Amino acid sequence: MQSEQRHFKRTQLFFWLFLAILGAACRPDQSSEEVVFRQSKIFVDFFVRYLAPEQQLRGQASFWEGVSRSNLQPVIPEGSISFDGEEMEAKRLPGSQIRFSLTEQKTYKDSLAFRFRMPDGRYLQYELNMTPVRDFFIKGNISKSEGATFVINGGLMNENEEIILMFTDEEFKATAITVKGPTSNIEISVSPEQLQALTPGPGQLYLVKKLQKQESHPNLELTAAVEYYTDSRAIEVIE
Repeated sequence: MQSEQRHFKRTQLFFWLFLAILGAACRPDQSSEEVVFRQSKIFVDFFVRYLAPEQQLRGQASFWEGVSRSNLQPVIPEGSISFDGEEMEAKRLPGSQIRFSLTEQKTYKDSLAFRFRMPDGRYLQYELNMTPVRDFFIKGNISKSEGATFVINGGLMNENEEIILMFTDEEFKATAITVKGPTSNIEISVSPEQLQALTPGPGQLYLVKKLQKQESHPNLELTAAVEYYTDSRAIEVIE
């Protein structure tokens, strides 16, 4: 009788152990699914630079795939990559990097678009919209004791835009003053405290207007930047 009871308990133990192993084998591996999903994410960087004196427009694009920006591998999307309607050229850089680039002589447009093909076959067109600085002048003096006011045609900015005032003196010492958006007026005032690094006397001034964007989607991480450089103007800084 005792022998039958021991046999029954041993059989019962094996039965529950079998169920435990079977349950573990049938449980979905969620972490594996998450890794596969995250590895399929595409990371894209777009960059646009326009030099107004030369009327030179440059567009650049780079593509990666990976889990995060700290662990990426460069990829080349299928099909053509275009900027402003023109096909871009791929260039291999040190460190296994690949950059698509296009440089042209043309008039700046407020809206510029990149177009590329996603891994699922869909073409994505991404537009960058930024009004340029078409002209600017100084209202009054640039005074280290009283400040300065600049009237900028194109000075209205959104919250992801900024304008950098780049000053250069006769000794080629450069000083940058950044004005961040949003703004509601084309007149931008700079305080005396912001002008203390300037050297009194003649110099040069040009402006750089910038746009920075960052977007996150289920299968896509995207960053984009636009920089617009004006021509230089002769200025005089007073105490």
